[in-house]
Amino acid sequence: MDCPYCGAELTTLTRGLCPMEQRDEVRGIDGDTEGGLRVESTGETEVRQGEGTRAWVECPACGHGLDDVIPGGVESVDSPTPTSETVGVAGQAEARGRNGWFRPAEVTVQRAEAEGTIRLTVRSSRAYVDVPPIYLSITLADARSLHRALRRQIAAVGTVGPTTRCVP
Repeated sequence: MDCPYCGAELTTLTRGLCPMEQRDEVRGIDGDTEGGLRVESTGETEVRQGEGTRAWVECPACGHGLDDVIPGGVESVDSPTPTSETVGVAGQAEARGRNGWFRPAEVTVQRAEAEGTIRLTVRSSRAYVDVPPIYLSITLADARSLHRALRRQIAAVGTVGPTTRCVP
């Protein structure tokens, strides 16, 4: 579907809630309740719908509301997080492996639920040169994409409990 206002291809939409209650999770790092607390964000945000909350969607290119032009409305589906996500990186990225410098083309984030681990694989832009990096430099936009992929995989591992439990 294309935006009827600007013609942009709508592969992604901007979705929001209005009015809403937003809560950010923070972690106490210093102080006490009487003298004051120092906190840092854990990066977890909870958005709750309250009474009278209205959901809306808009075109990310032009910002026009699309609620009226989508006859069937928009339905949110809770889909499972894939076990592996690949993030492409820009041409100015660089990495250093044990055999020297190389240009990474993509970073794959993969979770292993049985071990409760997250693995990063950095693929070189040259074929058959996958070298485990000891240094990786990427752009801020690529770092944000990688951060989102890591958060999704970490959250998915966190929802999977241990398969066996040792009881003394």
